[in-house]
Amino acid sequence: MTHIEVLRRIAAKDARYAAYLPDGVEPLAGHPEELQVVLPCDYLGRPTQPPAGKDVRRRWSLCEHPSVPLGEAVCSCLGCGPKCSGYAAEA
Repeated sequence: MTHIEVLRRIAAKDARYAAYLPDGVEPLAGHPEELQVVLPCDYLGRPTQPPAGKDVRRRWSLCEHPSVPLGEAVCSCLGCGPKCSGYAAEA
């Protein structure tokens, strides 16, 4: 999603932001769909070191799920979240 599309969504909810849109670009018509908020998994543990051979630039945490579906160390970039079969979060 480009910054223009984001501004169009915001301007659809709050007309004050329409002034920041480039000439000829209008806010989205109507209300944009609701944003989906992803809650952290209940099994997400404390931060840890990345597993051997994994990207050190990512934020790694321990998985405290009994079956550790993605391994002991997880990062959100590699599926820790709703894509994981063990994901659980309280609303």
